[in-house]
Amino acid sequence: MRHKLFSVLVSIGIILLFGCYEIETVDQPTAASENSSFITNVVMALEEANFEKAVPNFGVKLPIGWTMLDTVPFIGDLNGFFVYNSVLTDSANVLWPPEQDYFWWVGNAVDTINALPEGSAIITPLIITGDHNGIFNIEYRVGSDKSIYNETGPNPPGFLYHRRQELILITPNSDDISGNVYVSTSGALGAAGTESDPLSTIFEAIARMSADSIHPGIIHLANGLYSPTTNGEYFPIGVTNYVSIIGESESGVILDADSMANVMSFINTNHSSISNLTITGGAGGIHCTLSNPTLLNLTITGNLGSGISCVNNSNPTLTNVTITDNIAYQGGGIYCENSDITFSAENRCNIFLNHKIRSNDGGADIYSTEFMDVIVDTFTVMSPTDHWASPIGNFAFDILNPRLVPVDADLYIRGGPQKLDNSLGVNSGLI
Repeated sequence: MRHKLFSVLVSIGIILLFGCYEIETVDQPTAASENSSFITNVVMALEEANFEKAVPNFGVKLPIGWTMLDTVPFIGDLNGFFVYNSVLTDSANVLWPPEQDYFWWVGNAVDTINALPEGSAIITPLIITGDHNGIFNIEYRVGSDKSIYNETGPNPPGFLYHRRQELILITPNSDDISGNVYVSTSGALGAAGTESDPLSTIFEAIARMSADSIHPGIIHLANGLYSPTTNGEYFPIGVTNYVSIIGESESGVILDADSMANVMSFINTNHSSISNLTITGGAGGIHCTLSNPTLLNLTITGNLGSGISCVNNSNPTLTNVTITDNIAYQGGGIYCENSDITFSAENRCNIFLNHKIRSNDGGADIYSTEFMDVIVDTFTVMSPTDHWASPIGNFAFDILNPRLVPVDADLYIRGGPQKLDNSLGVNSGLI
């Protein structure tokens, strides 16, 4: 017997909490076709259990219209099956009511487990997609019928205790694409990705892109506004290895996340670049973790989070990038933690008039935990203080032009409410 789901796949991330479990790897497609099937391999790291005779359980929240078999095998140092259980499924519906058009599939292992060996097991669910296209969010949960233990004793019962949510794209055509790929806001889902038959979203281009060191991929963006409300763009746009994204023009290609998420992210990504774009409307502009992207000819503005944030030994290279009018708790323009930025000395960047929320903290334009050489054409002021760059001792500046120029004259304040004048970078009522 098969049970229905909705439409689209997402990363199957499961953590079997028979004791203490961690996901080692997840191998699943980033895109799939409608009315197709796939098997996802989830490699789980198993540590010795803290209890005996545990009955593992596994649940997945899926879109109505999909099909999943009644049994899900797991193999490795631990072998067995999860079998669909209607009583456990009803329990999941009560504890975590699914969104409209989604439902729970929950099963339990057919045998009890006395003690789990250290090693790994692979859970391999077979999922059959339906006839709906789009991007879907699927939730996976794993646990057992025992309490979860830690150093201080048992926590609440471990039924489907640990969860993970992932995304996948379902299209009429999920065939891999490579080389030069074209995207336009007037394109189509499942298109060929050619200049005459472009895709409609950057998300699909990346999901279907096949790129490596020998065959790098280039995504060409036509002028237009790419956002959730215009072309159905999904954010953040996660750039992958050996992929370059090139806009038709810096002012004409606008990526606007509508404040839903960061605009772009680089997670453990190398040999990638973005150029000729405007990045705006994000909960942050560009986020880098363990990544070294090349950023060229960009305007990063109007983000409710740092224009660029870098953590965990990231080192992006910036050439002709303008970062202005972004706001964050610290580092409205740039936030760096255990990371660095390489600034081009030939084609310089501009960083000015960014903002910080906490008045007692410094670094409206830049915050960095490490020493940084900042080489720019324009900065907010010619001689930065801790207000603009914090901690100020962590920076060496090479600035050609200030955005704010000191006024050597008497200043008069007009009465009445003041308004923010970004051309001056101060609250002004000057006459």
